[in-house]
This record gives sequence, C-alpha cells and structure tokens, in this order.
Amino acid sequence: MGQKFSPMDWCWNWIKICQVMECYKTNLKSIMVKWEKLEMDSWKLNTDGSNIANQGRAGAGGVVRNRDGQMLMAFAAPVQFLTNNYSETQAALHGII
Repeated sequence: MGQKFSPMDWCWNWIKICQVMECYKTNLKSIMVKWEKLEMDSWKLNTDGSNIANQGRAGAGGVVRNRDGQMLMAFAAPVQFLTNNYSETQAALHGII
C-alpha cells in the first residue's frame, strides 16, 4: 500500500537532487464519487475532520442524509488538536453519538 520512492543517498549534492526531482513522475488517478440511494429506512453519515498544525486548531463535522439524499442533520465542532486521524475519528464519533 505504501508509495515507493527511489532510494536517496544522503551524500547527494544539490545538482543530483534536482536531477532526480526533474525525472519524478506523478501517478494521478481520478475516481467518480456520487450519491448512492440507500435501502429503505436508512440514513447515511458523511464526516470529515481536519487540523491546522501551525495554528494548533482542529475541527470535525458531518452531514446525515436520508435515502433520498435530503439533509436531516449537520454538525461542526472544534476538537482537541492532536493529529488529523484523531480529528477524523472525532468527527465519526460526533456523528454516531
């Protein structure tokens, strides 16, 4: 699952680093994301969490929708600043509780 990079010799000079970077090719992949209708009497919870490291701030938010995609509830809240994964987890917990 991890991304593979060419090995770097820490003794490389600036010219060598620039040559390697000029040859670097990104691998982009597009994925279509769309709403999928749910089963009868179901709700869908979409959440997101984020943090701004240099400001020491973090937040969590989400939306609950019914099977027709109508918004039933939305929320946003500041959370304790730790890591982005922590913020994501807090968003899911806020949505479930």
